[in-house]
Amino acid sequence: MIKFLVSISSKSNDLILDFFAGSGTTAHAVMQLNAEGQNGNRRYICVQLPEKTAEKSEARKAGYPTIFDITKARIEKAAAKIRVEHPDYTGDSGFKIFQTADNFRQHPDKDFSPEQPDLPLNDELSEEQLQTLLTTWTLYDGAALTTPVEPVRLGSYTAYLCEKRLYLLNKGFTSADLLAFIKKLDDDADFNPNRVIVFGSNMASAMQHELDQAVRGYTNKKRLS
Repeated sequence: MIKFLVSISSKSNDLILDFFAGSGTTAHAVMQLNAEGQNGNRRYICVQLPEKTAEKSEARKAGYPTIFDITKARIEKAAAKIRVEHPDYTGDSGFKIFQTADNFRQHPDKDFSPEQPDLPLNDELSEEQLQTLLTTWTLYDGAALTTPVEPVRLGSYTAYLCEKRLYLLNKGFTSADLLAFIKKLDDDADFNPNRVIVFGSNMASAMQHELDQAVRGYTNKKRLS
């Protein structure tokens, strides 16, 4: 039924939005239509609250504590099944998961104490939190959730390029990596960021100053800020 409704109400490149994903039927239907319709390119957004399944339900017994867990499992299994049934299909059956989260960098004044042994400014962010920070910043800077984010190797350091903005979030950026950055600007015609964004908590002030001076003194035609 959902597949039929999507087929008569959408075109090959449309975006289908489902505000109650439930068991993932809409996502399954969209992927199925794409595979059956000569590599269609419909995309879907499915929204689902992490509502708990009933304590004694079959879903809970099967290992699905929330409705979202059911949604995710259905989409994964449907994508795998479609790949088997349509081996010539070359479209994208992958998906990304985004969730709202508390601001892990926000520390209200009421939580501050001079005797506090671990000051908030020295918080160590996990890899997951760094990726959340990257997604948040790219959205603030005008990118969409579907905008590609490309890892860029600068020496031994990994930066992230989104549109023409280069994000330096990870720890460990060194003078050698800075030289690799400048060399890539000179040698790679396709590498043309116009802004460099730094997560200051993960870069020493001296290194930030060195980076700033290098960017300001860069004389190539590529405009950096």
